[in-house]
Amino acid sequence: MKTTPKELGLRIVVALAVTSGVSIYSALVRYELSKAPLTAAPVSTESTPIVRSSELSSPSSLSSNTALSQPSTSAKNVRVNVKYTDGQYSATGSYVTPDGQESIQVNVTVKNDTIVDASVAPLSRSSTSWQYQEIFAQNFQPYVVGKPIDSVSLNWVSGASLTPRGFNEALSQIKAQAAD
Repeated sequence: MKTTPKELGLRIVVALAVTSGVSIYSALVRYELSKAPLTAAPVSTESTPIVRSSELSSPSSLSSNTALSQPSTSAKNVRVNVKYTDGQYSATGSYVTPDGQESIQVNVTVKNDTIVDASVAPLSRSSTSWQYQEIFAQNFQPYVVGKPIDSVSLNWVSGASLTPRGFNEALSQIKAQAAD
């Protein structure tokens, strides 16, 4: 029996959920984010049944016309009290791996308390950590760019579970730099 790309994707989601100890819904969101940046296109729910993560019993319960419900965000995010000064900021975050202490350089541009651009530069000393930092660097932006700086806290990006700790530490330093 030949596996379709959709079935393979669902198997990956279940594997992510099992190995990382998260819900299938969380694993599905992470898997979808790792494939492509988020778009602002609304999802029509008129002909698409909504399945909440609590209703999922197995990946087979998802049909081709099923959408997972996600928290909605308001388009009217008008902020009166700006907490951070607009500008470009850089910091180096450290974290511990089985190979020892590692670091990653984080660069962000903040405008109206929102991260409008972000990049990272791997500073790893071990080849394994370097690979994870590279994977992180290629996939972290959809979790960060366009988000309010205070809402950003990463814990897992495309298989990298330790690198986000260094990113979060650097982001804390950046918040201190940008604070009014």
